[in-house]
Amino acid sequence: MNLEPVETAIHADRDLGRDTATIAVAVALATVYATLRYNIFKGVAWSDWPHFVGNKIVAVSALILIVDAIWRLASRDRRPIRRIMGTASLLAVVHSLMSLALLDPVYFEKFFLERGLSLAGGVSLLLGSLATALLIRGEGRRGASAPVSASLLLGSTAALVAIHAALPSVPSWLEPTAWPGGMPPLTLLSFGIGGLGVALALRCWAHGRAGRKAVSG
Repeated sequence: MNLEPVETAIHADRDLGRDTATIAVAVALATVYATLRYNIFKGVAWSDWPHFVGNKIVAVSALILIVDAIWRLASRDRRPIRRIMGTASLLAVVHSLMSLALLDPVYFEKFFLERGLSLAGGVSLLLGSLATALLIRGEGRRGASAPVSASLLLGSTAALVAIHAALPSVPSWLEPTAWPGGMPPLTLLSFGIGGLGVALALRCWAHGRAGRKAVSG
């Protein structure tokens, strides 16, 4: 009796459960942190939670999932990244659309000068758009079959996101006494998470290069 189809189905169900848990944890962590920082400690109106705080939640959730996918590639995890990256791509698109709708000094004061967008704000928007495009372009299609190239693409995406978050926000990072509830800005956390993704992608690239040298040698 051939049990291979049964085992394949079991592994598929297990992977679905793990991926669903990973997505749920990423969204939960981002939701709790953003809600505490902005609504509880900073005093942002609850009426702004769905669009203003929610936009931050989907952005950070997407970044966490990107780094999780890079981790899987770097650690040679057999689980596919397609489901994780599909969700990250969806969240990134939602973030882009919501950000365009909210592009106003009321919500993004740091992005604007008196006559329009600041240089930092404009470059930040450009990098965020490029990151979303790269994410949609990759979406985990090559994943396990080409872990090095996939990790480099996702690492590039993480780098763009890290800079996108940093450009208009660095001054606020340097004033910890002004952080609501002592909680670091989400942009600072995003920069750190993105940097971790870049480091993991470089690790995957280095291991792949070493492996090729060993084979050719």
